[in-house]
Amino acid sequence: MIATRSVAAARAVAGAASTTPAMARVPLSLSPSIALGLTATARMRLLHSSPLAAAAASAPQPRQPSDAKTQADSWPASEPVAQALHNAKQSTFAGPKPLATVAQSFLNRLLVEPSMHFISGLGMLYSGSAHTLHMWMNVQEKGLVKERHEIRHVLRNKLDLQMILPGAAYMCLPFQKATLPLVFSYVPALLPTVFYTDTLLFAKVAAAKNRHPKLAAAARQKAIEFLKAIPADTLRASPVAGADRRRAALVQMLENPETVKEADLVETFAFCATHFNAANAPLSLLVNLGYMLHLSLPMVAPRGRLHQWGDWMIKDNQLIRQDAVRSLSEYELFEALLERGYLPSEDMTVPQLQTALTNHLNFSHRVVDAAIRNRMRINTLARQANLAQSRGMPGAAAATTPAAAAASKASDVLLTPQDIGGIAMVLAMSRVILQ
Repeated sequence: MIATRSVAAARAVAGAASTTPAMARVPLSLSPSIALGLTATARMRLLHSSPLAAAAASAPQPRQPSDAKTQADSWPASEPVAQALHNAKQSTFAGPKPLATVAQSFLNRLLVEPSMHFISGLGMLYSGSAHTLHMWMNVQEKGLVKERHEIRHVLRNKLDLQMILPGAAYMCLPFQKATLPLVFSYVPALLPTVFYTDTLLFAKVAAAKNRHPKLAAAARQKAIEFLKAIPADTLRASPVAGADRRRAALVQMLENPETVKEADLVETFAFCATHFNAANAPLSLLVNLGYMLHLSLPMVAPRGRLHQWGDWMIKDNQLIRQDAVRSLSEYELFEALLERGYLPSEDMTVPQLQTALTNHLNFSHRVVDAAIRNRMRINTLARQANLAQSRGMPGAAAATTPAAAAASKASDVLLTPQDIGGIAMVLAMSRVILQ
């Protein structure tokens, strides 16, 4: 019965179409381009205004469901593109993700992404080690490496090889991202640099910023206690002129760091080199300074580590001045500031990083100049004492040859381990007092 009514309705529609004037048949004779140009409302009006629409309306209509349907079920068939977009939108925001998708995302974050990061880091370590070996072979043939980026590569690769086992073990632990702030607080250089990303680097800086006020306050207190404990007889017998006055000035700087300037710290070098350097400062203070300077394993051999750090700072500052600060990349600028105990922000621009490093280079240069002047003064006093002694002892006068005099002049510009220890202490204490 339903089929018969459908056939009858179709015949009625066909008959109406054959008797409809040309103007009434406009909706059926529109070209595709014109039909697409009309809006849905205009097309519906044309259809309903024609006799064809009236004939189609007389045909039996299917029964509409009584329950509520989605808008996609009743969308006009003349809008296939809009209907497809609507269906896609409804499927996108239909509800929560399936459990399988959530589990897959969890496994990706927990296993897949850390594994790929670990494998890529090992690949970078392998290629870096191969490049270091190639550079070593060139050194055997051509001589020393003089380019800073090559020296930095060798040092960075050496540190990565030393820390690869503990760093790789930590990278394999589950939920290691949650413990990064704690690890960076107590073992700043646990992760090799080949595993670093921007996120890890900024997390390291954030952990250092959180601990810096506490470490700086503890370092100042320990330094004050050590300085006040120096015996008065030691200061009176010191080769440094006005040692007692210099100690009091340094204690005042530590107690009131807000008023201290870089020039004030430069003036303390002679006292630090003699009474307050990496060789005689308390170990607890040196450990705190190692944390503030982001050294790897600061609690291991703190005296030697701080001395090595001061020696490298002297050499690295000279290398940077030779190549100019502008030759460094953004990562190299960030790395150089971290290595010197600074805490650069992630929102600092390249010009700001360059300015901060340039200011440190100027300050370091003034400290080294103070060390050279102090060494020249000590050597001059020593030569004068030797000459005075040789005048009363003919045998000693005979020993003063031109070669010995030339050697004494060459020693004027050579810094001793004591001088390097004093430079390291002044530069390290600047991070305690000035920052």
